[in-house]
Amino acid sequence: MSASPKADWERFGGYYRPIDDIRIPWHPSPLLSKTFTPVTPVVKSLPAHALQNPHKQGNVRKLMKRVFKYRIRQISQPSGPTRSNPVELDPAVWKASPSFQTPHPILTSTRQNYAYWTHPELNRVKVDNRNWMDLHNTPSEAECAFWALRSPGGDPHPEIWPSGLVHTGIPRRPVQWQGPVSPNEPLPFPWECQLNPFLQHRPYGRSAVAWQLNLDCQVLYYGDPDVSIPLSDRDLQQPATIPLLTHMFVKAVADDNESKRFPWPFMIKNTEGGFGITVRDVFDTIHRNFNSEYVFASEWESWSYNQKRRARAGYQARIDDLRESRRIEEPDSLLRVDYLGPYAQFRGLQPSPDGEGWLLCIGMA
Repeated sequence: MSASPKADWERFGGYYRPIDDIRIPWHPSPLLSKTFTPVTPVVKSLPAHALQNPHKQGNVRKLMKRVFKYRIRQISQPSGPTRSNPVELDPAVWKASPSFQTPHPILTSTRQNYAYWTHPELNRVKVDNRNWMDLHNTPSEAECAFWALRSPGGDPHPEIWPSGLVHTGIPRRPVQWQGPVSPNEPLPFPWECQLNPFLQHRPYGRSAVAWQLNLDCQVLYYGDPDVSIPLSDRDLQQPATIPLLTHMFVKAVADDNESKRFPWPFMIKNTEGGFGITVRDVFDTIHRNFNSEYVFASEWESWSYNQKRRARAGYQARIDDLRESRRIEEPDSLLRVDYLGPYAQFRGLQPSPDGEGWLLCIGMA
């Protein structure tokens, strides 16, 4: 009996392959059909010399000098040919340009490959590899950096890794992303962007991510009702949109029929390094907007009877949950998230019908 079909976000999330030997060339994950039979993985043992302590080879000091010199001066060389999965990416379609162009829908696996590039797991250490400028080291220097990520006692040292290092054994930047996004450039309209599948609104059925807005962002799951899989750090490092955006203005909550104007519009932004807004930025900003601010008395007085009744129900449910988990001793004040009442389940984002900004879609918790 074949497995049930899986959605795209289930096929390209959750598990990311670690890199245990940098000398083995990296290959992107193959495209899988929605029904497939698992195969037995091939386990390769590391050679004896691979486990030698790099600190005894006298190369760490040399490596650190090179890393610091690179980070201070930001020396770069012309990028080599970009490696990618030829099944997914057609060079005739994806044009190399400073800004991203998306004539066709982007495969979900491409976003996973982006997270592979930005935050790979090398030698059992997760590193930050984000750098728009490539650093070309010799193979021996790259191997030295790889093994030096762990001290003789086994302690991780991700700060040693030279971001942007180019090597056949680590993921390369996907061909679609050729340069940083500038916060000074005009933003595309929402309908011109492709949302990450974890963030896309689904009008019926289960949403891609199971999350209540009054819960911490660490409680993010995807999967079917029988199996819940937490979003990994690298799932959250996937780009929120294609093309990359530095700002997303969420102007209203969809299906909020009680108020003429949403009282707390908010801006999601990430201008660091030109890497744009990530999935983590979206969830963190939504949580902060609704759970870090109290409702003012003037706002409460301006609400209708139905709005107040819904807010009371949301407040009581939140307090009961906190008391049950013993996270609160005394009643808390009214938070913005209580305004949503029982409709505090995240259902995704979608472009606003008026073309200005985005709508936050919610559902019954």
